[in-house]
Amino acid sequence: MALIEPNLGDVKSLSPLPEGTYPATIVQVDYKISKGGNPMIVVELGVDHEGMTRKRFAYLVITGAGAFNFESFLRACDFDELADQYKDPTITAKPAFDTDWVVGKAIQVQMVPDTYNGQINDKISGFLKA
Repeated sequence: MALIEPNLGDVKSLSPLPEGTYPATIVQVDYKISKGGNPMIVVELGVDHEGMTRKRFAYLVITGAGAFNFESFLRACDFDELADQYKDPTITAKPAFDTDWVVGKAIQVQMVPDTYNGQINDKISGFLKA
């Protein structure tokens, strides 16, 4: 058996963030397929709150009626022209989007409380320009 000397004096609460808008930096973006079979991206963000950076994720479907958050994300990252092209029904050959273009970008995220498996968490509900 080991004798240890714990010190929890510097532990910060990882409770959900209060509802509001927070500065964030995009850390990583991965391409995945949603449970419903739709293409999506998973955006890892470093959200700043009271001198700490908290890791949060946004799951954004990139096609169909549910892609409104992806549009908001593109516009927050200063890709308004590209968002317009993706929305334009007259453009049949949509330009490709390299997810690396947004890594390191500073944006703002809107956080709201959410309940998942009976626990209150925070959820990214929207994106704004920094």
